[in-house]
Amino acid sequence: MKDLTPKDHAEAVATFRHAVIGPVCARELSHGELADALRELSQTRFRPPGSKLTTTYSVPTLERWLYAYRKGGLAALRPRARSDKGRGRHLTDELRQLICDIRREHPNASARLIVRTLEADGRLEIDTIKPSAVRKLLRQEGLDRVAVRDGSGAKTRLRWQAAAPDALWHADVCHGPTLHLAGVRTPIRIHGMLDDCSRYVVALEAHVSECEQDMLHVLTRALLLHGKPDVLFLDYVPRNII
Repeated sequence: MKDLTPKDHAEAVATFRHAVIGPVCARELSHGELADALRELSQTRFRPPGSKLTTTYSVPTLERWLYAYRKGGLAALRPRARSDKGRGRHLTDELRQLICDIRREHPNASARLIVRTLEADGRLEIDTIKPSAVRKLLRQEGLDRVAVRDGSGAKTRLRWQAAAPDALWHADVCHGPTLHLAGVRTPIRIHGMLDDCSRYVVALEAHVSECEQDMLHVLTRALLLHGKPDVLFLDYVPRNII
């Protein structure tokens, strides 16, 4: 009987997956009957090995397990090691490149600050990536803060940077401090515009709101001083600009 006991967790998972798809494994089903059976099976809750909670599995997952078993038997149902292990599952290649470029451009930016900035900018979902994952990525790329500061790390390569001045302006608003003016709490919103190529600040103004007319006012002054860019990038498109 000991031979029937799973030897490790991976074998226990494989046995569990076979038990889940068991109702359809031995049956001769047409394509439509198989689809119906898998949909019905996807509504059933199962308790995975080592878990205290039950869960359901999607039709594509059940279908993948079924065809894997038919092709390779029980061994094909063993979980495989992730190819992205240690890289941060929620970090796309574009995000990894951006994080590296941020570190090159801002050597003193901590991993925690980089994560908070990406979350605030909407490029990264909140609480999906820990600063430790970012630190590991930067170490792997030779971009720990010491290496970047002393010049031993990789050289700066800003792939997203515009080719010439006035080719692209970025516009955004950040929240400043709340001031007490005449006994009234007044929030401050900093409106800014940045030339992508030169990193020159073409406009920077403080307002008490972040309405469309405020950004339009900032844009108008920037156009009068510097002319117009080829492209203006905003987080939103004010209706009055179109």
